[in-house]
Amino acid sequence: MCWNWQASIGMFVAGMVVTTAVVALAVRQKKRNVAALACAWYLVVAMQLFEFFAWRGERSIGFTAAFFCANVLQIVAVFVALVVVYDDQHRAALGAVAGAVVAAYLVIVLTTVLHDTGRSFDLRRKEPHLVYPWWTLTAGLSYMIALVIVFLCLGRPWKWSLPTLATILLALLASFLFYRRSIASMWCFFAVFLPILFYTYSLW
Repeated sequence: MCWNWQASIGMFVAGMVVTTAVVALAVRQKKRNVAALACAWYLVVAMQLFEFFAWRGERSIGFTAAFFCANVLQIVAVFVALVVVYDDQHRAALGAVAGAVVAAYLVIVLTTVLHDTGRSFDLRRKEPHLVYPWWTLTAGLSYMIALVIVFLCLGRPWKWSLPTLATILLALLASFLFYRRSIASMWCFFAVFLPILFYTYSLW
């Protein structure tokens, strides 16, 4: 759990090593879906580097905007990754549905930020993690709904995608139940080991 800058940078390095190892192993074994999702996962790992600088006091508007974009665009990265490896040409409509949902998600989050830019970009510490204030209840729910729909539309095979989706949702639920006021910052705890599970599920 990233409670200070030392934990953040440690999780970033460990996350990069583990994710890169999973990508390399998946590519070698031609597990394209695992490799693609692990590549998208780099954005999740990158959040730990942003947190490192945030803990060190960085609060410039450029830094915070980049922090925000890296966080919000995770769903887009997952969508692009799964579209790239989606082989079923007869279900192009599912890709269109997933794309429309992702677009709606971005509109919701951006509307939230534009409605109150000052509050939405006010990074702060609490309990004792960092709070990502752009995640209102509405924005957070749209994130989860978009994630579910993208996986259901594009994640194949089911025996891999459903356990993977369930793991991510359970991690989000655990964060909400135990660290409700700092859910996003808790993800440094999951950034390292979840790619290992993504790969493990592909062995089933």
